[in-house]
Amino acid sequence: MNRALSLDQVQAIRERYAAGERVVDLAEEYGVGESTVRRLLTGETYADAGGPTGPLPHNRAEGHGYPGARARGQRRRRPYKLDLVLEAVLEHPGHSGSWYARHLGITRLAVMNALRWAEQAGTVRRTGAHRGTRWWAV
Repeated sequence: MNRALSLDQVQAIRERYAAGERVVDLAEEYGVGESTVRRLLTGETYADAGGPTGPLPHNRAEGHGYPGARARGQRRRRPYKLDLVLEAVLEHPGHSGSWYARHLGITRLAVMNALRWAEQAGTVRRTGAHRGTRWWAV
């Protein structure tokens, strides 16, 4: 088996991550990809290396509190008009994404992106499927 990192390096990465260092910084320092670091931190690879392993917390590296945030030193932007769409769903529950787009005067794409993010965050839920989808505040 050809390994990019020695067992000592893997153990050091695990210990440094447990002490609070970011995945992106560790990957850059050791010259490997972030996915390589994440897999060794979870024990998916280098299981025999020792050091702390386990599931990675959601968005720990950057500490962003919304779904889809990236731990790569680049922050993924919140969907445009998210707060406006959420307010509309709270005031007028049970409508389609197209209805909210017409009501707010913004594109359906912007509305649907915001609704999908809010659904991941647990702020809204949907009923139905495809053309019959309705959105509700949780």
